[in-house]
Amino acid sequence: MGLPLLGWLAVLGWQQFGVSQRLRSEPPSTPGAAEHLERPAGRSAVPQLTLSSTESSWVHVRDHRGTTLFEGRFQGRRSFPLGKSLEVLAGRPDLVQASVGDAPPQVLGPIEAVRWRRFTAPQP
Repeated sequence: MGLPLLGWLAVLGWQQFGVSQRLRSEPPSTPGAAEHLERPAGRSAVPQLTLSSTESSWVHVRDHRGTTLFEGRFQGRRSFPLGKSLEVLAGRPDLVQASVGDAPPQVLGPIEAVRWRRFTAPQP
């Protein structure tokens, strides 16, 4: 009887830990904090997805395998290595702009278009 109860408590504790980790958001991204992630001057060998926002929006960025690269409140500018592809979900898509490589930034969508957007590297 004691072992099943201990197992149940362990599962409950693990679930609570997972929920608290998901609910904790990162502080807003600022240009100063993300400088080391910015592309150096000139062309980068690895294509980059650059997100920017002048106002705070919740953003989730994941790679083609579903691995989360960033999740939390976002404001400022931040670049991510594109790899095979990246997907972006913004709580306020009207506030977040995205660009791939040297392409001009484009708004993710109107305020009501909260959906995953997929970005892939441009063909050479």
